[in-house]
Amino acid sequence: MGKRDDIVNEAVSGGGRVGEISEKAGEKTFRKMAKIGGDVAKWITREFERTGIPIEILRRLEARDDHVCQLTHRRISTDLWEADHIVPVDSGGGNNLSNLQVLCRHHNRQKSDKNWEEFEREWRQNPTDCG
Repeated sequence: MGKRDDIVNEAVSGGGRVGEISEKAGEKTFRKMAKIGGDVAKWITREFERTGIPIEILRRLEARDDHVCQLTHRRISTDLWEADHIVPVDSGGGNNLSNLQVLCRHHNRQKSDKNWEEFEREWRQNPTDCG
């Protein structure tokens, strides 16, 4: 882990203010996270580190999908949802907002690298709840 990872981990764990990440890590958009609030800022930081999706896109995704798993349409807690690529990156999908949706962690892990239509069809044959 590098210095930037240490700074992000410190901010997420509560060892620093989220807004402080911007100067130390060189990401201007991290400053905006201080205005968002604790749980959402932690989610954005986690998803940025996990996926590399730009922070501004993650903020817009969170606002658009509003903590709702797009498969089950159930509201889920912030710590249980992830940014999902509708068309997987390996299949040419990008990090643009139109190719992203919120899924609960359980369904995002099940979906893996499948495209959305294929996964949704399989899920409807054997539906599971958010886990």
